[in-house]
Amino acid sequence: MRKFKQLLLLVISITLVSCHTTGSIKQKAWKVQQGMTTEEIGQLLGKPDFRRFDGSLEQWEYQSGGIATSCKFLIIEFRNGKVTSMDSYNEIAKETSVGDLYSSKISLDTVGSIDDNEFEKIYNETKNSVFKDSTLEKAIINKKLSCAQCLKLMSLYTFDRDIQ
Repeated sequence: MRKFKQLLLLVISITLVSCHTTGSIKQKAWKVQQGMTTEEIGQLLGKPDFRRFDGSLEQWEYQSGGIATSCKFLIIEFRNGKVTSMDSYNEIAKETSVGDLYSSKISLDTVGSIDDNEFEKIYNETKNSVFKDSTLEKAIINKKLSCAQCLKLMSLYTFDRDIQ
């Protein structure tokens, strides 16, 4: 019976601290600045609970809380080793795995746009092409563009109506 109580206490303890990063990520998140390196973030926040990357895009995810029902999440996004964005949010605690976290708040499928060098190549090819529409369509199929990249491509077109 004593072993059962000890096991029960252990299970309850693990459940209460399921989102486990030590320290307050909320306070440390205020120190994160755009342009910081992965080394600086590692020194500030420690090793991430989860890490994702795709090409030059990388995300580090930290979790804290877990007492009662709320976990706090902090996701830092790097491009070429420097912080480009950060997101933090609370979520009701649930049993998670890397697969669940990958698809939860932010995923590389929805965030990662092509890098600047690849975009410049597409932009210049389209700009110098006689048939801009078909060149652009072939160049960007299955690629994601940032808002700034879309605006730059739109500047190649006049959008004037042919008034007769």
